[in-house]
Amino acid sequence: MIRAVSLDVYNTLINLRKYYLLIADELAKIIGEDPRIVAEKIVKTHKEALKHRLFGGFKRVIIESADMYAKSLGVRREDIYRAIIRTLDRDETKELIFPDVKEALRMLRERNVLIATIGNILSWPGMVTRYLLEKNGVLEYFDLTMFMDEVGYMKPQKEIFLFTAEQLGININELLHVGDSPENDLAGALLAGAKATLINRSLEIPIARIGRNAFIINDLRKLVDVIEELNKDEDMGKKVFT
Repeated sequence: MIRAVSLDVYNTLINLRKYYLLIADELAKIIGEDPRIVAEKIVKTHKEALKHRLFGGFKRVIIESADMYAKSLGVRREDIYRAIIRTLDRDETKELIFPDVKEALRMLRERNVLIATIGNILSWPGMVTRYLLEKNGVLEYFDLTMFMDEVGYMKPQKEIFLFTAEQLGININELLHVGDSPENDLAGALLAGAKATLINRSLEIPIARIGRNAFIINDLRKLVDVIEELNKDEDMGKKVFT
């Protein structure tokens, strides 16, 4: 029985590209550069930073990833931090979540499912992400918010999924994790013993089963259908073995 859903944040709940464009605009003002050029470099460096983090290349993630962006842009690390802080005050940061997010969270809440986040970090701490979720009016839906810099584990390490389940007071097989990364979210959750769903909003079909405990969806509101399917499987299994 699925008792809790954990969600990745960036590109699952929050549109990371939109957020980076705002950061790029603020950084461009600080360094006197064309915002489009800054945005291009940020997006390119983000891909490199993700790969570096996945293979354990960072010892101090926030500092070293900020240094990677700073080097790519030819600026100081402090300029990166300053741009991030300035961005938080912009009204546009209230419009960063995807259109399906609020309704999906409401649907989960109506079904008495516990809701958590499990988030990795790059150049800003988990508390900044909480602030963005609050500004977008969704932090109140979460029973638990877990971030890499606070718990000492990162996706796809199984420990972060196991610790989340422990904090929620459930067994790991009662947790359904949702995210956009095949490595961090799908594989990480499955290897930990949780159920997993990949979100891909460009997918033409709304929902597809890709394994015994794995699905892919194009809209977060389809999570309730995934939960129903998984719970149905469990009920069927109980009937077979009784």
